[in-house]
Amino acid sequence: MAKRPFFKEYSPTGFLDRDENACRPYYKAFCFYKTYSKKFADDFILGAEYITHWLDVDMKNATNDDLLDYAESLVKKYAKARIVVTSRIHAGLPCLGLETPCVFIANKEVVSENGNFNTPGRLGGLVELFRTLNLDGDDFCTGDAVLEKIPHFTPDAAFENKSDWKPYAERLERQLTDFMADDFDVKKNL
Repeated sequence: MAKRPFFKEYSPTGFLDRDENACRPYYKAFCFYKTYSKKFADDFILGAEYITHWLDVDMKNATNDDLLDYAESLVKKYAKARIVVTSRIHAGLPCLGLETPCVFIANKEVVSENGNFNTPGRLGGLVELFRTLNLDGDDFCTGDAVLEKIPHFTPDAAFENKSDWKPYAERLERQLTDFMADDFDVKKNL
């Protein structure tokens, strides 16, 4: 199914994570497939590489260089991907900058101003930068005109990301360039 035992490591089926039920990974895979097969073709689902950003226990003692190497390897994977489907902004935002097509999966808890997921409303202003599929229960919907034209994602599905993020990137680049130039001038005068 995936290159890593993804469904054994992470899934939002919390009530099953409380014990070491041998059927748990199969149940998780079934729930995932039941929902995602409505919008994604079998060859898309079965051919995908599933990545979690949960670090393995052996990474607890990792050095900063180890962690930077790990982050770099993830960014390289995103750069080579045809499409990234994610519900994590720390996976989606690099895809925008790399211009890797990205579909952000959102649910009510993730985008709600008063939801229970981490800090309510913390994604406000960020989700709007993505092409978004909203997951309501086990059904997908979207208000994105580009994604509406793709009734069922296949590995060959093609689209471009929104460009709403570009003014922010350009402003950040100007600010960093100015800061570095000012810093260089200060050091030069010392």
